[in-house]
Amino acid sequence: MAIPASAAELKLSGAYSAGWTYDTRVWTPTNLAEASKLTLKLEFIEGESIVAYLPLTVKPFVGEPEVAVGSSWYFSYATAPFSFWVSPNDPWNAKQFSALGDPLGIGAKLGGGVVLNAKGNILGAGLNIYAAGLATGAEAYLGRATYGLPAEFTLGLVGAYTVTHPAEERDELILGADVVGPIPGIGGKITVAGATLLDQGFRHRLGI
Repeated sequence: MAIPASAAELKLSGAYSAGWTYDTRVWTPTNLAEASKLTLKLEFIEGESIVAYLPLTVKPFVGEPEVAVGSSWYFSYATAPFSFWVSPNDPWNAKQFSALGDPLGIGAKLGGGVVLNAKGNILGAGLNIYAAGLATGAEAYLGRATYGLPAEFTLGLVGAYTVTHPAEERDELILGADVVGPIPGIGGKITVAGATLLDQGFRHRLGI
């Protein structure tokens, strides 16, 4: 089903399921108060920039039903110079965390939770930023900026800030930088990367 509203479109699809018994060529619904369920999928589209997806489950479909929101919901807004989306970070979701691509792997992983992403280009630099409220109760902020240099080299900056235990206010900050480019006359690539770690006690470690 599609309901047009100016340039917007709302799509609705669903499925109903329940318990049934079969006796003498007759199907009879049974235990509808507990076994019946209605699954709905709503998708809102506004032009080419806004998309929202919301899965709902109504169970049971009779009596006193409860409505639950599925974990694969998302909202995205694609525009220039930045695009945005928010969604639970689950591997089966259409919108999910993707590694930042830094050589040291500082921005390679992010746990489950609700994630906000902003990605785009500004002043010649490519930016990719994540903010997450993780299922563990921690908070995580990751970002990477890349900038093209002469001779086909690329400068990359990456940062990861984590509140590991909110009750104890233990913070952790990792900062990294890298330069990647071709080796003249050989055809291979050279990568130079380094990072430093700062935690709550202002201790730091430097790695290259």
